[in-house]
Amino acid sequence: MKKKLSFLFFLIILMGCSQHNPQLQYKTDYKQEQNHASDVNKEESPNQNVLKAMSAYACNEGFEIGVGNMHSNDVDSAKIQFKVGGIEAACNEMEKTIKPGQNAKCNLTAAANEIHKIEVFSRPEYWLNVSFGCKYPKLQTQIFAINTTVTEIYNNYQEPVRNVSGFIDWASARNIKLVGTNKSSNDIYYNGFDSEKDSTSVENVEGWWIVEAALKKIPDNVLKAGKDKTIYLSTKRGRSYTFVKTEQTVLRAPPGIIFEQRFSEETVVHEFGHIVDLAGINSKGKSAYPYDIWSYLRQERDRIFRVDIPYNPNATEPPAEFISVYSTANDQENFAEHFAYYALQNDEFRKKTENDSLLKEKYGFFRKNIFNENS
Repeated sequence: MKKKLSFLFFLIILMGCSQHNPQLQYKTDYKQEQNHASDVNKEESPNQNVLKAMSAYACNEGFEIGVGNMHSNDVDSAKIQFKVGGIEAACNEMEKTIKPGQNAKCNLTAAANEIHKIEVFSRPEYWLNVSFGCKYPKLQTQIFAINTTVTEIYNNYQEPVRNVSGFIDWASARNIKLVGTNKSSNDIYYNGFDSEKDSTSVENVEGWWIVEAALKKIPDNVLKAGKDKTIYLSTKRGRSYTFVKTEQTVLRAPPGIIFEQRFSEETVVHEFGHIVDLAGINSKGKSAYPYDIWSYLRQERDRIFRVDIPYNPNATEPPAEFISVYSTANDQENFAEHFAYYALQNDEFRKKTENDSLLKEKYGFFRKNIFNENS
């Protein structure tokens, strides 16, 4: 169900706190492993959370949930749980501790321009002030009247119509194969993939529509790097992984990307950035990606995305010249993180280039060479 949006829509309600949501800035490989560890701990303990606030609305970009602490004690944001369309969602860039009287923001991603049910859970003893809105006000849409109550909105919510066959056909038209699987990324990578034994219907994989929405944010002239690749949508929780065949490696499954739960648009686009890097730029004719679409960019790519500083996963802010902490891990993650930022958070990326010459060069690399946006 789609509707055009015109202005900021906020609903405020008192509520209390939740259980699980690790602070993630960009849910890529390393961070997904952290997230998975938290999920394991969560599943071992009883769920003490109750539904405290709910809404249903649409945004062109991302959702922004405001949380104010009206309790007399500190609130641990790891005990606030968010769900989008019934699926637990990772909260980006939320403070770990919310002091009494202070406010925090949670940014969530979901398929654009579709109405999504947003639910906030917490433990009964906490009292919070919750507001619902979109990340970028100028792109917001008002779906319901301002004076409509949260309960009325919730009762009027309708699940969006999703067409998995249409998604499969869309991918096939771009020579990308979609496969549902109950195997993990490690299992596929090390033990192989048997299409008869290891497959499940894509429709059976929760959140497949998030992958669809993310891929459709990548223009066709960039998606061509995914030609003859397989995208595995797994029911398992863990990390996502892009794997290729080179003269040093042997693959036990068709090359491509394995997405594990929980899916997010950031993860999908980040991993496709690895395909662009490894398939289109750096294959050198020796990998399972024979296309070399942008092979003339190899030297420029190596210079711009070289990483010469040690990686500190515990850092809270990225250093100068890098868009995120994870982009300092190595040159491949540096490329993929900036690719994802360009595709999903273009305005924010461009603003960060104003006082950073290397970030400006990275932004220009994607704009001129990969996305062909010269205006």
